[in-house]
Amino acid sequence: MRRMWTVLGVAVAVLAAGCSSGGSNGANRSSGGGASLASVIADSSSKTQDAGSARMSLDVSISGVQTASGTVSFAEHGDGAFDFANKQGQFTLTIPRLGNVQLTILYTGDALYERLPASIGGALTGAKPWLKVDLSASAGLTSLNPALSSSSDPSQALKFLLGASNDVKKIGTDTVRGTSTTHYRLTLDLSKAAAKLSSAQARTFRQALSQFGSTTVPADVWVDGQGRLRRISLQLSVTPRTGTAAGQTVHLSETIEFYDFGTSVNVTPPPASQVTDMTATVRHYMSGSGSSGASPSP
Repeated sequence: MRRMWTVLGVAVAVLAAGCSSGGSNGANRSSGGGASLASVIADSSSKTQDAGSARMSLDVSISGVQTASGTVSFAEHGDGAFDFANKQGQFTLTIPRLGNVQLTILYTGDALYERLPASIGGALTGAKPWLKVDLSASAGLTSLNPALSSSSDPSQALKFLLGASNDVKKIGTDTVRGTSTTHYRLTLDLSKAAAKLSSAQARTFRQALSQFGSTTVPADVWVDGQGRLRRISLQLSVTPRTGTAAGQTVHLSETIEFYDFGTSVNVTPPPASQVTDMTATVRHYMSGSGSSGASPSP
């Protein structure tokens, strides 16, 4: 169970970190216009954020996880909303394999809060239902469990788009949640993406990437008529370098959708009396100095 939680955390941390990947399919390379199409993909990052806010959905399927009882597969689904300008949002993550357990995640700009069911979080928090990670103190480190990334926010997938390589291929048109979109297939180079960020953002981004191997990610991207990202889908093989799943390669399929742009997002952090601060534990664990017994994952 501890290993499963670790791998789940890594899977969702793809939103804000690098990953080991099998690379792109050479057959997807475009014979012309790749650079122009790459600009379309990269520009969709800022155009999506210019919308101010959006609702989001997340679906992750993971296979190849080694546990004491054998190899298992599982999935998770998340729904929420995020304010790009103010870096605040909320998310609910459901994990069917664990009895449809639900985790609640809040982002408040400088902190991430996670509410765990008593059956999972009790050993960590005692009577306090919420965990907290100070993002300014833990930049680039993955979260406690499958509750997105503590790097900064679930909209980190938009930074991936800045690394669009020139192998972009236009697949066709699709309808995503009732909106007409153009479907592209390409490789995202996360080192290239980091080079386009501010020095502070790049430092955080590269710190996260250092936890993994290859920084190239094959992706499918759907962009609407206003140049905004509507869907991004990643097929990955991930090998964590630290934690209880270190050295174990797992395979995952991850899809994120953005919709209802301009939606109102209001987040109220829980009272301090209901919160256990796990910042130091996460920093220790993700630095690679912690043992499996010290893992903050339940």
